[in-house]
Amino acid sequence: MFDAIEWVVRNIFIGMLSLQKIRNTIGCGKVWAPNKTGSVRYSVQDMNDLQQVIIPFFEKYQLHAQKRLDFDLWKEAVYLLNKNKGRKTNINSTGNPRGTRKLDWNPNDLFRLKQIHEEMKSYKGGNRGNWKWEYKMS
Repeated sequence: MFDAIEWVVRNIFIGMLSLQKIRNTIGCGKVWAPNKTGSVRYSVQDMNDLQQVIIPFFEKYQLHAQKRLDFDLWKEAVYLLNKNKGRKTNINSTGNPRGTRKLDWNPNDLFRLKQIHEEMKSYKGGNRGNWKWEYKMS
């Protein structure tokens, strides 16, 4: 199953106060204190905030070049994750033929989400470790 997705600003050159101002302007998310590398982080993880605040903000104040392409893919992933929220990623039933069955992901949506993930990996560069919306088959 796909885990959560988030929007993040992370930088060692942006101070915590600056990220708190961004957070206050946008009105959602959380600013995290510097980690061991000195990186400060602002993230929005709530699906409603992503759809109702972050996406409209960046549609109004558009990004440019590669960041715009990254945003368009990310926005599509947010839509697909929300559309299939609570659904299973495999085709097996719960094993109880008389019980309630969860719906499965639309196979086309699951395929597209995997494509988006691969497209974004190809130009992110470096070893990014685990992505916030890494997929796991359930």
